[in-house]
Amino acid sequence: MKKKLFTLLTAVAVCFSMIPSAAANAKTTTTTIIEDSETENDDDDSSNMSMDEDEDDNETGEIPSCELTKYDLSVYPAKKTIRIGQSFNIDIVATDESEFADLDDPEWEELCSENIDSISFRSSKTSVASVNKVTGKVKGRKKGTAIIKTTIDLANGESITLKSKIYVVR
Repeated sequence: MKKKLFTLLTAVAVCFSMIPSAAANAKTTTTTIIEDSETENDDDDSSNMSMDEDEDDNETGEIPSCELTKYDLSVYPAKKTIRIGQSFNIDIVATDESEFADLDDPEWEELCSENIDSISFRSSKTSVASVNKVTGKVKGRKKGTAIIKTTIDLANGESITLKSKIYVVR
């Protein structure tokens, strides 16, 4: 899990570190043209060395922080039909557009544990579908429709309430 996340974050860090490097290389090339006409290229070699050292510093394993936002989160299922007496759990998942959508379950769970302060569940009609407010386990009680609201408080101070529409049939 950490290896995949580390690889993803390292790739992002390398991409971002390459942008300033490319700009610096362009500036160095311009400087080299000026220096070629006036001085030796010894300065150019040392500036390339310091550039390589800077790139190495960015690849030392420092991982940028991964912070979930309310736009990364969704609930599954968003809509479900169940029978009376049947139960299931509502899960917190990454949206399809999220940069975290491809994480495997252990990586996702770790990311959530680091970024989510609290999760609570409540039913609009407990007589139709009850829900455990801590675990998110929903149980069909009688025929009808209920909305399960999942409220997520993030470590960054954001809060989001997501809905699941539950149809209970006989």
